[in-house]
Amino acid sequence: MGGAATNSGIDFQARTGALAMVSMFAEINELTALGLPEPLPVERVHFETGDDVDDLRLSAGNSRSFVQAKRTINLSAEAESEFSSVIGQVVGQHVNDPGPDAYVLATTSGASSRITGELKRLFDAARLNRGHAANPSTKTEANVRDTTYTHIDRHFKALTKKEITENERTEILAKLHVQVLDLEAGAPLERAVLSVLAARGVPSASAAWEQLITLALTLAKHRLSIDRPWTDEQAGTGAHRFKRHWPRSRRGGRCP
Repeated sequence: MGGAATNSGIDFQARTGALAMVSMFAEINELTALGLPEPLPVERVHFETGDDVDDLRLSAGNSRSFVQAKRTINLSAEAESEFSSVIGQVVGQHVNDPGPDAYVLATTSGASSRITGELKRLFDAARLNRGHAANPSTKTEANVRDTTYTHIDRHFKALTKKEITENERTEILAKLHVQVLDLEAGAPLERAVLSVLAARGVPSASAAWEQLITLALTLAKHRLSIDRPWTDEQAGTGAHRFKRHWPRSRRGGRCP
């Protein structure tokens, strides 16, 4: 069970990285699905970075989006839980490398409804209104809010040796996003990706998508990054077509 869960998690992370690469190839002018705060084309995707939020980092202009990919995750009050670990990574990113960034918990509809529902609404509310805590809430919403606050406060104190202020907690919350990415085989978002590739003239969208997933696994294994000029070269500038060898060969392109 543990090995199967690990493999499905790795597959989901690779599919999330492949989605970001599709956005570069297809020249999509925004990637709101992965939390970029500005509507700009993705210029670079980093895999397994040295950041606190380390699965993916997307760069677009001066905007950065740090992505933690979890195929399934439950909201838990336990200090040693996976949810607490994700919050700890986010707090560490905020403390160690502050900036107007986005922190994205990418997951699927298989995650807890408290993650995809109440937690997502909590983060959205923090961006809309700094006084969001005064909003009316259900018992479940209050529980999700209090649990999240507790994790943020504990990790912040452990890192900085001081109590967090309400303003700083809200600043962290406002940077956070929950994005449901149903990218598994046959899932709605995967079908949308295949449609985008086909619309850009890719001869075999399904084969290209599988190659991108494989490439994402390789990039993550070696902690590499990939940029827009490389995808442009492999696709043929202005041609919007994959060359037959793309993306199996990285030797001639920019894959730093």
